[in-house]
Amino acid sequence: MISLSSLNIFKDPKFIFDEPSHKYTYEGDQFISVTTFLHHFKSEFDADKWAQIKADQEGITKEEMLARWKEKSDKSCILGTKVHSYIEHFYNGENPNKPTEKDVLSRIDKFHRVHESRLHKLTPLAQELR
Repeated sequence: MISLSSLNIFKDPKFIFDEPSHKYTYEGDQFISVTTFLHHFKSEFDADKWAQIKADQEGITKEEMLARWKEKSDKSCILGTKVHSYIEHFYNGENPNKPTEKDVLSRIDKFHRVHESRLHKLTPLAQELR
């Protein structure tokens, strides 16, 4: 079982997390994130192939379909970052203000419902280690 003290290695000042690039380094050696590591175990999505198929079904060009997907992806990433940030601040005891954006607030309210019914029974060892 992992204990909190075993995670102290991540507090070493030589362990550096660069948030904008989401890269980790330790004494000059670079490490990939868990998300990047997990991508090694799945097939790459063939966006061009599937955009053409979906575009044909909807009577638009492949480029229009790719633009739709990009817009949706960008919005989803922003939404996910805001929700993640709120939850991280919540678990750090910072009592964050609830956002006013409807999509973000909806997901945060859902998190609180799940937290109150189930997650409150768990004790996190630590938040993201940076």
